[in-house]
Amino acid sequence: MKNRFFQALIIVATFVAAIVTIVGNTENIVLHWDFMGNATHYETKYFIILLPVISVLSFLAFLHYEKNPYTMLGKSDAIEVNDKAKPLVRCIKVVANIVLIILFYVTLCSAQFMTLHPTFIWALLIVIMCYSLFTRKKLKK
Repeated sequence: MKNRFFQALIIVATFVAAIVTIVGNTENIVLHWDFMGNATHYETKYFIILLPVISVLSFLAFLHYEKNPYTMLGKSDAIEVNDKAKPLVRCIKVVANIVLIILFYVTLCSAQFMTLHPTFIWALLIVIMCYSLFTRKKLKK
């Protein structure tokens, strides 16, 4: 329950940041950065609404996989064992939270409320990869 509340809070905060940007005086948002965090492409402020929509779609996808964790493995003939479902569901919850945090951060950076630091995003992506590999190794036991 706490996890869903946290995810809903992040999604609402992403929508609030997008709405504040649209209502505010900002005419353009950053749409693309290079690997060093320098803005390379700008677009009209209305494009920022895509980021909260992507957050909601990501949340719904993770919710589906959380309820049906074995569909994520891609094996239709996978034997569903309750012992192995717990670490997989935990991994899905952790990855969902990190992805929503990244999308919120990118929304704030697109709206130019803060500057983008690519190391923050790369660090979170490395955490996702390591945690996923750890969970995968745990599932094979």
